[in-house]
Amino acid sequence: MQLLGNATVPLMLFALGARMVGESIRSWRVGLLGAVLCPVTGLLSALIVAPLFTLTPLQHGLLFIFASLPPAVLNFLLTDRYQQEPERIATIVLLRNMLAVVFVPIGLYISLR
Repeated sequence: MQLLGNATVPLMLFALGARMVGESIRSWRVGLLGAVLCPVTGLLSALIVAPLFTLTPLQHGLLFIFASLPPAVLNFLLTDRYQQEPERIATIVLLRNMLAVVFVPIGLYISLR
């Protein structure tokens, strides 16, 4: 089971890349919008929710780190399986993973202050 589990992430990334090969440029605008709005709304939601709960410093930090993380490739596989705009989701997941270089440090900064 461990061996199969370790092989699934690279296979999911391969499926995502295979979907992106045939994509047109029109999906990139929607993907970029989704890739920016996802972490911004996640971090804003965490900023609003954090004072409402009694959290330890570790929990407070984890809240902001998880709010800034990119979506899982599994989201793309589910939309591809059920044919719910897999091209758009593939673009969002791909660009969001690229933009994680920007947003994860922001989440880390907020969590550590």
